[in-house]
Amino acid sequence: MIKKETDRQNYSILAGEGAILRILKEIDKAKNSESIGAGIQKLLEVLGNYGNADRTYLFETVHTPETFTNTYEWCAEGITAQRDNLQDVKFEEMPCWVKKFRQGESVVVNNIEDICHTMPLEYELLKMKAIKSVVVLPLFHGSYLTGFLGLDNPYIQENENFIFFLELIGAHLGSALVNTLVEQNLKQKTKELEHKNMFLDTLCQEYTSVYYVDLDAGVGEVIKVDSGANAAKFIKAPNKTMIAYMPMLKAYAESYVIEEDRDYFLARLETHALKEELLKEERVSFRYRSLPNSKTHKNFEVHAIRANGTDQNSFGIMVAFRYVDDIIKQEQKIQKALEKTLEESRISNSIVSAIGKIYFSLYRIVLENDQYEEISAEQEIHRLTGKVGLASEKMKEICDNFVCQEHYDMVLKFFDLSTLADRLKNDDTTALEYKAKDGNWHLARFIVKIRNEEGRAIHVLYVTRIISETKRREESLALMAERAKRESEAKTDFLSRVSHDIRTPMNAVRGFTKIARENIDNKEKVRYGLNQIDIASNYLQQIVNDVLDLSRIEKGKLNILMEEMSVSEVFSQFRDTILEVMPDKHQQISCRLKNIEYDRIILDELRLKQIYMNLLSNAIKYTPDGGQIVFEVKQEKSDRKGYIRLVSVIQDSGIGMTKEYMEKMYDRFSRAVDTRVNQIRGSGLGLSVVKELTVLMGGTITAKSAVGGGTVFTVSFDVEYIKEAKEKISAKPEKKFNKLKRIHLLVAEDNDLNYEVEQELLGMYGITCERAENGKICVDKFHRAAPKTYDAILMDMQMPVMDGIDATKHIRQMDSESAEIPIIAVTANAFKSDEEYCAEAGMNAHLSKPFDINKLMEVLTSLLDLEYTEDENVQ
Repeated sequence: MIKKETDRQNYSILAGEGAILRILKEIDKAKNSESIGAGIQKLLEVLGNYGNADRTYLFETVHTPETFTNTYEWCAEGITAQRDNLQDVKFEEMPCWVKKFRQGESVVVNNIEDICHTMPLEYELLKMKAIKSVVVLPLFHGSYLTGFLGLDNPYIQENENFIFFLELIGAHLGSALVNTLVEQNLKQKTKELEHKNMFLDTLCQEYTSVYYVDLDAGVGEVIKVDSGANAAKFIKAPNKTMIAYMPMLKAYAESYVIEEDRDYFLARLETHALKEELLKEERVSFRYRSLPNSKTHKNFEVHAIRANGTDQNSFGIMVAFRYVDDIIKQEQKIQKALEKTLEESRISNSIVSAIGKIYFSLYRIVLENDQYEEISAEQEIHRLTGKVGLASEKMKEICDNFVCQEHYDMVLKFFDLSTLADRLKNDDTTALEYKAKDGNWHLARFIVKIRNEEGRAIHVLYVTRIISETKRREESLALMAERAKRESEAKTDFLSRVSHDIRTPMNAVRGFTKIARENIDNKEKVRYGLNQIDIASNYLQQIVNDVLDLSRIEKGKLNILMEEMSVSEVFSQFRDTILEVMPDKHQQISCRLKNIEYDRIILDELRLKQIYMNLLSNAIKYTPDGGQIVFEVKQEKSDRKGYIRLVSVIQDSGIGMTKEYMEKMYDRFSRAVDTRVNQIRGSGLGLSVVKELTVLMGGTITAKSAVGGGTVFTVSFDVEYIKEAKEKISAKPEKKFNKLKRIHLLVAEDNDLNYEVEQELLGMYGITCERAENGKICVDKFHRAAPKTYDAILMDMQMPVMDGIDATKHIRQMDSESAEIPIIAVTANAFKSDEEYCAEAGMNAHLSKPFDINKLMEVLTSLLDLEYTEDENVQ
């Protein structure tokens, strides 16, 4: 070993050993841990000097298992202490030493470089502390490793004797340390027990009775029972008295626990139930009511807690009882206060909620100090958000962030809090509407909350809500009122015009009828008068049809029937129609049908004809003599697969329309000219009907016009087509009927004039008829008549006594003949629904009035299988 400096005190070996032995003897005689500790500290000093060591120390395993702690230390002069740095050194940090210690071996290292490979962890630890040599030996108590004793950098000539002597010291010191530890533990346990007893006494003060119960054994020990407790009547010597747990519990329950709580009380404290519950929960706690004890306590609370340290052979618990009358009284008081507060809060919150549903921002403002607090709403709970500040600055901020520039100055003046109290002098609220930057309308309002003694507002609420919907309704109502006013004026004007337009042809009918009557022998005048009556009748019918169609469109009762039709047939019909109305006006009309790739298409033929009729009628009416009219029908490609575009053009060189009129030309009751001041007739409904029908059939209509430059209407439909071989397009020949012999009809008609017209027209074709004034008479006549008396029945729908629908149903139910006879509706009920009613009742066909003899002859020819002749094609 390395020789130390000569200035250290050099003890003789014998003197040193004698001193060590005396110190060990003092340690053995020590009566307390303090004396033992002083002896150990003195021992380390003697060992240090004896072995010429830099440092001597003692490590113990007194805190955490598998851990060494430096508890005692002596250092030579000039050597730095290491004790504070060597607390809780784990066994795993010195594995080689621990292994030798457990084998009872000491560790002697003359030069740490010798162990750099064999004891690497220990080497690093010694190297870090600048230790060059070391001697360490284990301390045992029996077979238990209690620590180790060590010397850093020792020097001793008799090395083997020194090590042997140290081992003897270690063996003796190990037992001394254990005795010290036992004494310390005993003192600690005694102190803890004293504390526990103190806590137990303190705890028991809160309870009227306390018991320790062994649930497995079913017995208990009385820890405490107050003399005033009901249980004291069962337990005469309360302290440390042993009791039978369940029998005493049942006796107590039967005598003192009120009947409503008795079963519950016993069920909760029953041995097995209590044990199962305490295996899951830390404690069992519940309340029950009893008869008042001597101190008038009647509400009690039970606590059952499993005792610590109970082994597997016992299940010990502490059961304690305490009265809670004062607690329950306080809880009831608090509960009532809470209920009252909650109710007040609900009322208050319902009021604020109602306001909050209307207003999206709310601020409470104190005018006296210019302060505000923001109120927010979340899930019906209104509260202060904590946002506060200068109210005047907040109002300026709101104005800057939300108000549009147009209303900015007005709102800023309204937000001026310095004048608000004066403005609220005689009112509790003031409000202003303004437009926000996002386009919404806001209503800002100040509401007085508190006034001072002088009546001046000092606290106010500021609220804001969005009123855009209200504004839109107001604007909408204004527009509706304006529209209604315009429509009312237009309808009044329309009725005035229609009245004029109706009276004009009516005057013509009456006038030419009188002329014909006065000139009955003058065939030319009679023929001319009848022609004029026919023209006037057609005009009247057009007015009625337009009004009825518009009425059906408004009510949604106009049915569109999309079915197969021929483009060429419709075109031919209108070419002939135009030629018929042209003679009195010397106009040039050109009818062109071109680029028709698919003649058969799917469209409502009746409504298409109606569109053509209205547009062509307008073109003829508004084009002067010598003018030109073009009616063109063609086909173009469609963007939709399986469809073709049908394009119809009606062009005229007439008076044209102004831009102003074209903006409203599809409005109902509108006309560019007035029949009261202009000779051109018209109801003003034609274009409106055309527009509605075009839209209903999925088409489009456009118009180009200029005043004095004529007008062009273009109507387009994308329609499905029927693939077929392309045929030469030709006009369908007009049917001319022979006079039908031996045909006899039963006519149900309540109007004398209508029957007379029908009788005369039928007679022109050799058809005889018999009249029934109402539906019941019709049914009776048919029932009494011999078979085959009538070939068909013409049935009106609206008749007194029995209408046409009921009459038809009665006839169809009579016999086999009644089921076969053709019944044809001839009625003014011309709606599509009327046709359906007639078909459902059993009628074979439906003809609308005015009575059209040609259509009736077609129906009779078809139903009765009659023959007819065909004239040459009319080009």
